[in-house]
Amino acid sequence: MSVDHEGFALSEQEVRNMSFFHRLTRRGIGVKVLFLYTLLTLMFPVIYLGPTAVLLGYLYIVKPRNVQQFIEYGCGQWLNQMVYILEYLLGMRVRTFGFDGKFKRKCLFIMNHRTHLDWMFFWAVVERQGDLSSWKAVIKNDMKKYPLIGGAVQYMNNIFVSRKWENDVHELEQKLKFYNSVNGPLQLLLFPEGTDFNAKSKGRSVEYADKNGLPHYEYCLHPRSTGFVHLVQSLRKGGLEAVYDITIGFPDALPKTEVHFLNGVIPSEIHYYIKEYIIDSLPSEDEALVSWCAQRWAEKEDRLKQFYQNREFSEMSGSGDKQARRPHEVVVHHNMFKVFFAPLFCIGIAVSTGYLAYTYNYAFYYGILTIAWSIYHREGLDYATMDMYYKRNFAAIV
Repeated sequence: MSVDHEGFALSEQEVRNMSFFHRLTRRGIGVKVLFLYTLLTLMFPVIYLGPTAVLLGYLYIVKPRNVQQFIEYGCGQWLNQMVYILEYLLGMRVRTFGFDGKFKRKCLFIMNHRTHLDWMFFWAVVERQGDLSSWKAVIKNDMKKYPLIGGAVQYMNNIFVSRKWENDVHELEQKLKFYNSVNGPLQLLLFPEGTDFNAKSKGRSVEYADKNGLPHYEYCLHPRSTGFVHLVQSLRKGGLEAVYDITIGFPDALPKTEVHFLNGVIPSEIHYYIKEYIIDSLPSEDEALVSWCAQRWAEKEDRLKQFYQNREFSEMSGSGDKQARRPHEVVVHHNMFKVFFAPLFCIGIAVSTGYLAYTYNYAFYYGILTIAWSIYHREGLDYATMDMYYKRNFAAIV
């Protein structure tokens, strides 16, 4: 596979096997319509419910812990709705191999970063084996600036980074302190590579390898371990239970960017290979953690090489045995109530808040005020919710 690999085209038989409905929705226009729908189901909750919940918490009309739980529940339902769209309306199939249990209540996911949308595709795995209400990610700071989506990802209290450690360390410390203070479930996704795999990032990875005497990688990027070590050591204090090593592979279409996806470049399948590491099995020293992470990426490079040769994951049958075998495929079914209830929940919230704004003047002007407040805090809605929590939970500041 070359660095410019664009994925494998779907065969005529694979296309014929799709339903007429999926062939229709997977066209560029179908994807764009679904994208607009997801924005509409975000608009009124972000404008009305998020600011209102934070205000009620500030005034202590509702306990801040309950406000936080409400926000997480609402965000979880929207993510469940996205799983419904990806799998049932666009016909994507998610296949997982390796670990076949439920993710721990407080855990860290580390994954190779193949496309701009890896974090979105991973929601389908968390829905089956984890809890999307407690899902968060370390993502680029630019996400804050996107209309509506930027507000939503801030209310979720994701960690936003610029990939400059001197700028990011404050953000990491504040968010990790908050996660540990809330002491709720947390399933956090990190891309140690720092950026998605492309020609430019691969060139930088090769330079990094040459500088540090490391092998060249063709299927992933060398991880930058500073953030990983900081996350593990900080979350350990808050009860981190496990780290999950996730390898993502695309056996056919490869949507490298959001534009590719909106133009109908949609995989029929996405494969995940998952390995669980209980936190006590990880080393406690920083340097040893760096080596541990590097070893996982060396394994990932070999795993991806075999994947793109065979279009499926394989594993070694034993130490010193070079014969690859197909790993155990995990069959974990959806929580069907969650998946089908989520779109109804999101539509109901959007319609009811939209109706209030259209029917009552006070609701309309209140919406104008919350928009102004959101613009004022456009890069700090997450800190507004954290401030609300701290001011009304004095014990959490300790």
